[in-house]
Amino acid sequence: MRIGITGTPCTGKTTIAKKIGKTFDYEIISLTDFVKENKFWVEYDKERDTYIIDEEKVLDRLIKILKEKKDNYIVEGHFLDLIPSEFFDIIFVFRTPIKMLRERLEKRNYPKKKIEENIEAEIMEICLTDALYEYGPEKVVIINTGKTVEEVLIEIEKRISKLKGD
Repeated sequence: MRIGITGTPCTGKTTIAKKIGKTFDYEIISLTDFVKENKFWVEYDKERDTYIIDEEKVLDRLIKILKEKKDNYIVEGHFLDLIPSEFFDIIFVFRTPIKMLRERLEKRNYPKKKIEENIEAEIMEICLTDALYEYGPEKVVIINTGKTVEEVLIEIEKRISKLKGD
């Protein structure tokens, strides 16, 4: 199984990816960590406290890695839509209620401008729209992460089992 997880920052992508990875013994690739570890950025935006990624370098290296792995991986990140559809069997788009998302962003001490941009992105369904455009409705599953981690995991495990034919 080749799984993609996307969503606005603080929707639970990394937390849930780690739990799924442990449950199914899948390798996890965090796009944020991947960019930082490989220094695949063109600049750092101090005001928004974020790296501006070098999409070409990210994609070139990541595709080579995914071709070698072939199966049993999870790639998670809010810019997942850079990766072609052929590398995924299913894409989970995490959505979180706005009030809860704001609380999570504030808890991480994100700058005010970054909080507002991420809230706006969630309201406008940017990650969902990008996923649907890149992967199509047949691969995309919306997951409400405004629940407990256990409830989210149960929902995802059901979707994975159904896709695998279990």
